[in-house]
Amino acid sequence: MNKNYFKKFLMQEDKITLLILEKEAENEALQEGRRKWREELGAVIDKLWDEFVKDIYPNQSMCRITNKLYGMLSDQARYNLIYILSNVDNTDAFGVALSLAWTHGYHGSILRAYKPEQLIWFFKLADENTLMNEKEREVLKNLPDVVKAYRGVPFSAKSKKGLSWTLSLDVAEIFSKRIKETQSGVVLEKDIPKSSILAYLNARQEEELIIDL
Repeated sequence: MNKNYFKKFLMQEDKITLLILEKEAENEALQEGRRKWREELGAVIDKLWDEFVKDIYPNQSMCRITNKLYGMLSDQARYNLIYILSNVDNTDAFGVALSLAWTHGYHGSILRAYKPEQLIWFFKLADENTLMNEKEREVLKNLPDVVKAYRGVPFSAKSKKGLSWTLSLDVAEIFSKRIKETQSGVVLEKDIPKSSILAYLNARQEEELIIDL
């Protein structure tokens, strides 16, 4: 792998959909934002290659490289990196980036702009071996066929739908108290089939379940 190939792989110019390009072309601000992001990403990739990759690849996987790259980017560039890697034939690298984006920041804030169905697709796409660590995979493997899960929501919420749940009642109660409303939040309880659980994540000690419902 040479530097130009490495940059092409990560920037994936030919993988960005025509629809996205057309929408950005209609909006000068978006177009300028994308240009600046590409400049930032290009500069970071140059630095990453010079300081980290050229001497270790192929002895190190794209997963480790992605982990390093993610830590060097701004939140906006991280958001774009998630989109790019979701269109690349490298689900293990995508699993690393998705796990980092979801577990760092309040409520996976980097991913808030994506719709729930997009996020579900992301979690289905990611390689579970890089999305979750060994302990998390073991917990998921040993869950019963039906799991009792909890979710802290606003008092006004009536639906039991939601992507993020927890095995811990205490954690759900903490989240219900964070909600800024005139009335306090509530804790929902639901029996969830194990087959609907896409991931178990515990980097924030929240015993989080990602659910496809």
